[in-house]
Amino acid sequence: MSDTRKMASQVPAVLAEASATLRKTASRLIEAENENGILRNELRLAKIARRMEQRGLEPALDFEQKIAQLKEVQPSKLDALEHAVELTAGGFKLGSLEEPNDNVEGVHGESVSATNYASLDNFILSGRALG
Repeated sequence: MSDTRKMASQVPAVLAEASATLRKTASRLIEAENENGILRNELRLAKIARRMEQRGLEPALDFEQKIAQLKEVQPSKLDALEHAVELTAGGFKLGSLEEPNDNVEGVHGESVSATNYASLDNFILSGRALG
């Protein structure tokens, strides 16, 4: 019976040690779950930023700047933003007001110079023709 008493006296110490081990393990699990959530969010932001680059959105920002900007978006609005990026057509340029350096051939074969483009830009912006 002395073995039984000896084992019985060790039970509280074993339970206390098991309890501490379980608390430590649970704490590590919570930390791992939080880190996993953070990494999943960063991956999601990177995917959205990559999609923005593919579609030509926010061309003035580089990839890292896009991610930084996305981190500032409220989590409740991130779904809508992601959906909007997916709906955005990209990959094409609508036009430019830059003046070309060379003469370009017009629709009917005439020569169109940079000054003609400047006149067109002026007309578009001011609403009146030069002259």
